[in-house]
Amino acid sequence: MMKSLAPGVVCLVALLVVGSSSPAPAPDPLAALEQRLLSEQRETVEWEGSADGSVVARLHSHIEITAFDSGTISVTGTAGTAPADVHLSIGPAEITSGDKKFSLSGQAFLKNLWLSFVRIGFMHDANSLAQGGLQDIVQSAQSQEAESIHVHDLSIGRSVTGEGGEQLVPVRFSIDYGTSKNVGSATLFLSQITGLPVRRQQTVHFPNGDMRVTEHYRWP
Repeated sequence: MMKSLAPGVVCLVALLVVGSSSPAPAPDPLAALEQRLLSEQRETVEWEGSADGSVVARLHSHIEITAFDSGTISVTGTAGTAPADVHLSIGPAEITSGDKKFSLSGQAFLKNLWLSFVRIGFMHDANSLAQGGLQDIVQSAQSQEAESIHVHDLSIGRSVTGEGGEQLVPVRFSIDYGTSKNVGSATLFLSQITGLPVRRQQTVHFPNGDMRVTEHYRWP
């Protein structure tokens, strides 16, 4: 089933199609995407991510949100050379994985998840889960750490043709984390029809070197 058009994307698509030499300021497609994901009662996404450089990982995740405060997340693949097979259950007041249980609002967990998902991608959280770092993810949600991630210098490129002939809108931006400026840069390719992400290419700078990330998203 075709996803409904995300808020703000109609104006974005119109701007790209008209191609005026003096276009009006475009809407912020990332803010529109955040608003859409935060308001969804049900959402499913298949995620594939690869990281190279200072972090090496090949991971797959199935994220299924069944209510504004409930859902499941699975992460499989390899983190470094170690195999990963993690399954997470999100409830209204508890986050569980195997015999690990944490008291936390599912709504708060999902808010932090989606903000981070849009601003810096899912590789960081997926890799943490793959290495047994559920407690770190929970603590991040408790403090709403994703609100410390800020994007800036957005630029919207002309549409490009993706796999299967789908038209994609590249959104390029820089990333700050707290008081640390320009910790990374990304290009997020959004479907021109739905406004949902299809692919991300990103570089994150660490003291021991850069992590280069590619992420693919499928929204059944």
